Amino acid sequence: MSQSTSTQANGTPVPNKASEVGWLFVPQYYTFMNKDPSRLHCFYTKKSTMVHGTENEDITPSVGQQAIHERVNTIGFEDTKVYVSNVDSQSSADGGIVIQVLGEMSNKGGKWRKFAQTFFLAQQPNGFYVLNDIFRYLKDDDDEKEEKAEAGKADSHDHHDADDDDEKEEKGER
Repeated sequence: MSQSTSTQANGTPVPNKASEVGWLFVPQYYTFMNKDPSRLHCFYTKKSTMVHGTENEDITPSVGQQAIHERVNTIGFEDTKVYVSNVDSQSSADGGIVIQVLGEMSNKGGKWRKFAQTFFLAQQPNGFYVLNDIFRYLKDDDDEKEEKAEAGKADSHDHHDADDDDEKEEKGER
């Protein structure tokens, strides 16, 4: 796994609170996703917003802890396995932290799918909570080829039907 760190001009690493928080938060979050997804909503509050979908998919955000809980239940995380390849964290507005995670996920024993997830952790008296969460499965080349093939079949099927209608019309079969 790679992580972003800051360095001084002389090359000495600078302690980075955002990076530390990111590396503490990420394993905890995905462990909950695997072992106790029904409690994943505890990372969020009534002010939180979450989007979970696939690249190029138009998704309505879930707003508030209850709506996020319902969305997580709808997704149906079960025996979810996550491989995290990258965690980048940066300090942000009002003491918050932006975290971007890249990796692969398998849910319910399904195929591994690449994903990108971005969190904004906002400060609260006892630490942080997830204010914003944007999750997208990334399409790989196989997914795109499959979609194009399906679209091509639909187009050729529609086109074929129109040709049949033209032929019937020419023969006076209508």
